[in-house]
Amino acid sequence: WHRKTKMFWARPKQGFSGALLDICQQEPSPEVLDESSACEGVPVSGDKLLTIAFSHKFMTLIVDFIVKEVYPMEFDVCVLKEERRHVGKMRQPGDTGFEAWWEEYYPLHRKLHKQIAGTAKARGTVRMSDILDGATGTATQHAMNKTFPKT
Repeated sequence: WHRKTKMFWARPKQGFSGALLDICQQEPSPEVLDESSACEGVPVSGDKLLTIAFSHKFMTLIVDFIVKEVYPMEFDVCVLKEERRHVGKMRQPGDTGFEAWWEEYYPLHRKLHKQIAGTAKARGTVRMSDILDGATGTATQHAMNKTFPKT
C-alpha cells in the first residue's frame, strides 16, 4: 500500500501507519472468481480479508484488502475497496480561516483522493522482510517506543 501511494499515508501523527479494523477468512465463493471481480483471477482458497484504516490530518481512509500467502513469508495483496471520509468540517469560501486552510489542503488534494482500487496498482507482492525492515517496521517500532518507553 505504502509503495503504491508513495508513502503518503505512512507517516501520521499517531506514529503508526495504519490500524487493523478487521480480519477474516475468505470463504470460497464462485461469485469472487467471476470477471467482474476487482482482482480478477485471485484464488479464494486460504485468502484473508483485511480492513485497515489510515489517517491524515484532513482525511480518514478505510481500505479493504484480500491477502494470500503464495510462498512462505511472501503475500499477494489486492486492494478491493477504498472509502474516504473528511476529518472535521470542510471549510467553505467565506468561512473564517478558509484561505489558510485552502493553502494547506490544496497541494494534498490529489494525493488524498487518489484511488488505487480498480487500477493496475491495486495488486502487488509483499514480503515479510519489507514489512519488518521497511517503513512499516520503522513506524511500528516508533509507536512501540512511544507507547512503552524504556525506563
